[in-house]
Amino acid sequence: MWGSEIDLSGRLFPRSANQKPRLDYQELEQQVAVLKQQLVEVQPARFLCRYGDYAAGKCQGLRATAMKSGLENQADLSGNTRWTAISKRLHREQQYYDSGDMLEAPMDFLVNHLCRAESLNTQDTILEIHLYAARNNMAHSPIQQCLETGNYAKLASLLHRDEADLDKLCPQTLLQYKDVLRRIIVELRAQWFWMSGPGLLEDFDGEELDESTRWWPKDKLWQDMSNVSEAAVRKRDRVVEAEAVVNLGTDVAGRLKTKSTSCWKW
Repeated sequence: MWGSEIDLSGRLFPRSANQKPRLDYQELEQQVAVLKQQLVEVQPARFLCRYGDYAAGKCQGLRATAMKSGLENQADLSGNTRWTAISKRLHREQQYYDSGDMLEAPMDFLVNHLCRAESLNTQDTILEIHLYAARNNMAHSPIQQCLETGNYAKLASLLHRDEADLDKLCPQTLLQYKDVLRRIIVELRAQWFWMSGPGLLEDFDGEELDESTRWWPKDKLWQDMSNVSEAAVRKRDRVVEAEAVVNLGTDVAGRLKTKSTSCWKW
C-alpha cells in the first residue's frame, strides 16, 4: 500500500467510476480573478514598505526645525506626536487652511510656515509626511540598518534599484507620491555618493552587481553612518540601564519583602 502511488484526483474533482478527471475551468478562472485582485490590493502595501522610509529624513528635519522655531505650537511637531497622528491632523485641517480659517488649522499653518521659512516645497513636504505616516503602519526599509551597520555597498545598490523600480512598483492609487520619492532618492544619492570613482565592487560580497558598483561614498555618508551608529549605541545603553534599574528595584523589593516576613515571624 505504502509503496504504490495514491491517486487523489478523485478527491479533488469528484467523478463517477467511469468518468475521466475533468478540470472545472470556470472555477479556475474565478480563482485566478481572486488572485489578481489580491495582488492589486497588496501592491500599495509593497510600495509603502519599500519606499516609505525615504521620507523619514525629511520629516525628522522638519521636526528639528520646528523645535528651533520658537513658534507657539511648535510642540505639535515634537517627538511626543506620532507622524500618523500628524498626518491625520493635516488631512482634517486642510479644508480650513484652504478657506483661510487658521484657528481651525494650527498644524497646517505650522507646516506651511516652516516650509516657507526653510524654502521647502510645501506640497511635497506634506506628501512626504503622509507617505511616512502610511509607511509607519506597514514596515521599515533597510536604509536605517545599512547606515547603522556601515554597509555602504548595500545602501548604494538599494538606492540604485529603488529608483529603477519606482515606475513599475508604484500603484495607481499612490501615483501622487512617485515624483516626490524620485526626488528624495536622487537627493540622497547626491548627498552620499560620487557617481564615478574607484567603485565598491570588492565590498558587495554576494550582492547582485549593477551600476552602483561604480559609486563611491562621500564624507557626508561617513558622517551620517557615524551619527546613526553612535545613536544606536546610546539607545542600547539606555535600554541596558533601564533594565538594570528595573532589576535592581525588583531585587530590593524582594529583599524588603523577605526581611519584612522574617521580622513578622520573629
